[in-house]
Amino acid sequence: MDITITGLTPLQRDLADKIWACDSEDDVVEFIGALPKRLRGQARLVHELMMAAVWDDVVEKQQEFPEVMELLDNLRG
Repeated sequence: MDITITGLTPLQRDLADKIWACDSEDDVVEFIGALPKRLRGQARLVHELMMAAVWDDVVEKQQEFPEVMELLDNLRG
């Protein structure tokens, strides 16, 4: 999967690359927690933007794959 987030600063792009390289959500949490305090907020923001981009991709594909959206609706309860 590829995602595109426009308008990131060079620092934010670097953080996004490092977050993308993480193997799990736990790894992301550990990575962000290991950053200097001054960078943690930027890293959290980038992570949230990445998550939003992934969900946007899911929503765009709902027309192509309605069964996926039905499954997501069932998981939400």
